[in-house]
Amino acid sequence: MTTPPPQTPTAPPAALVAAIASYLQARDQLANNANQAPLMPARIIAFASGQALPDRDQIAAQLSAQLPARRLYRQVLALRSVAHSPLQACAQSEGTITERSGDHFVLYFRASRAAPDQVYVTVEIRPSLQLVEGAELDIHVLGERQVLSVRFPPLVERRTQRLFQRTDAVLQLLQDDGAELMVVQP
Repeated sequence: MTTPPPQTPTAPPAALVAAIASYLQARDQLANNANQAPLMPARIIAFASGQALPDRDQIAAQLSAQLPARRLYRQVLALRSVAHSPLQACAQSEGTITERSGDHFVLYFRASRAAPDQVYVTVEIRPSLQLVEGAELDIHVLGERQVLSVRFPPLVERRTQRLFQRTDAVLQLLQDDGAELMVVQP
């Protein structure tokens, strides 16, 4: 009787390796962010939909830092947005931006005469987009390293306006040609 040859160990299946790597990555991320709860899909959807949340700034910070959460956020925005302004393909200019166009809307930036450190941002909806008059608008700004959301007052005659400090991070991203804008009507 012959004995079978000794078996050489085989490599684990690729799915097992991927599962272990995913587990280790999640474990390390949770260990590094022990004081921060993971961002759940329902919170991402609520944020993208414009629902009132007490910790919107914290959610925006997590979306800026967590790539998988940011991917889901972009997918939800793609489904919910009514207008979009992609990354702007333009040359850098020395002056300040006074206007930014997207599909179905235009943003106008105008310095305040009363306070030079403040800027009015006016959103004008083009007639090609049918929106409910008197409804608020959210503009989600997706920068290279930062995600922010800002709510504008109700539309009046297809326009709405907000006042920002010139140093406000939201204003800086709205004017950034490297940021993408998504308009959502909550």
